[in-house]
Amino acid sequence: MNQSIEKKRQGSTSTTTNDEIEGAEIDSSDQQARDTSAAPCYLSWVEAPFAILVHGTLVQTDEMREATGWAMDAAGRAPLHQAGAFVGAAVVRLATSQAGCNPPASCENTVYGFRPSSLITFASATVGVMAALTMPVVGAMVDRTKHRKLVGMVAALFVVIITGSQLILNEETWEFVLIAEAIGGYAFLVHTCAILAYLPELSPSEEQLTKYSSRFHTIQYAVQAMYLTLVIAYSHRTGAGTIESTRIALGIAFSISFVLLPYSWSFLLRKRGPLSEIPKGSSLFTIGFLQVHETARTVFKKYHGLTWFTISLLWSPANGAGVVTSIVVTFLTSYLNMTTIEIGIAHFLMLMGAFPGSLFSQLVMRKTNPLTSFRMSVLLYSIATAMPGAFLRGPNEKEYAYVVALLWGISIGWMVPSQRVLFCTLIPRGQETEFMGIFTFVDQILGWLPPLLFSAMNERGVDMRVSVSILPFFFASQSLLYRKDWIIPKRRGPGDTRDHTCAGIVIRSRKSGKSHTTRFLTYQIRKTM
Repeated sequence: MNQSIEKKRQGSTSTTTNDEIEGAEIDSSDQQARDTSAAPCYLSWVEAPFAILVHGTLVQTDEMREATGWAMDAAGRAPLHQAGAFVGAAVVRLATSQAGCNPPASCENTVYGFRPSSLITFASATVGVMAALTMPVVGAMVDRTKHRKLVGMVAALFVVIITGSQLILNEETWEFVLIAEAIGGYAFLVHTCAILAYLPELSPSEEQLTKYSSRFHTIQYAVQAMYLTLVIAYSHRTGAGTIESTRIALGIAFSISFVLLPYSWSFLLRKRGPLSEIPKGSSLFTIGFLQVHETARTVFKKYHGLTWFTISLLWSPANGAGVVTSIVVTFLTSYLNMTTIEIGIAHFLMLMGAFPGSLFSQLVMRKTNPLTSFRMSVLLYSIATAMPGAFLRGPNEKEYAYVVALLWGISIGWMVPSQRVLFCTLIPRGQETEFMGIFTFVDQILGWLPPLLFSAMNERGVDMRVSVSILPFFFASQSLLYRKDWIIPKRRGPGDTRDHTCAGIVIRSRKSGKSHTTRFLTYQIRKTM
């Protein structure tokens, strides 16, 4: 993403009507570059549950069909988020068995030079390093070449194939499954980079884009809930063990993604030309890093609040490739001896907790401000993350892990919208996508550090309760970096009552009647992702 998207977006107002969107004409040469073939009639029923309706009517414009494709992609990605937890738990158990240990918590033997309980976190750290080194290059391919669709489609197919290949999981193939999981995790990040580039271009209307974003997020959560329900119910009914329940999870995830991802990229998402050319003297492998460098210089030179916000993202709970998941799954499996079904239940409770957390986020932001809301949510998340190390002393107390999982879900549902609103209030209006690139990059820089530290401490024989306690340190450090004077960006004045749409959120600002800086703006959230 870059400034070219914003130039297109600035050409239309947030009050653009649906009729104007439907009647918008596209330059013929640009249209030719974007065309994609329609699905055969015997396959088109697949997209019906995800179709975008206008006033209750199905409208088959290119823009609407592409929004339908985005929704299908979100649904196809949903189970892949959860399948990795089942695979991780199974790999840890199988590696422990090969090392000749039972239960996993007391295993000091090694497999390929590592303790079984270090394998998943070390793989996560490796993927994090690869992501930090290569994401700017991937971003340049998406934004500055005509191969955005190709990158997204190939990465999607790669993820689907890897998920299907992991169905061979057993005592003799877990090493292959572990390597495939790491490669698939990186491919998933590449795919996510490509699909997110389509989001700002789905509509010239900011209000319409907000509705899309809210719908996409709802679909993704609904599919995740359905997926976990099916896996848990079927595994429980059949009395499946570790390997069998993991295969069930992989089989359902593969079935959903195999249908939705190839369909959306083959028939709905269109080709795109480069948003900007690569400058002379630069190459595809350097322009991404140069762009991040230039944007970083602008941030650190002109925007004080954004500077500290960027630094704080280094310690974000959401950074890296499966940072929290890899450590938590290892702890639940190795220390608490939880089965894959029990871990699935914990994930389901996290998902359910996110809904009240999101509502609570809106309430706190209305009563206070985004900064206060975000700091409170990070504090709750840090406390919830510290609880396993402080109170869960062994397998006899694993039922309390469900309470912690629910608190995790509430804090995540509270934290994500609060952080997005804070991000939107700090950046200069009209430059959202320009600054999004550096924030996405910074989010990956140190994503590998927590799992690497966890692995190192685990290899040294440090109690796993102590090792898992490194996570609250990272998250609490992020909270301490925020300053109170960030609440009001310098770009806004007392009379600025314009609505602002950013990152899928509509923010309405109005004067509160108080001169104190911490009460100057009131944020009313109409839609959250």
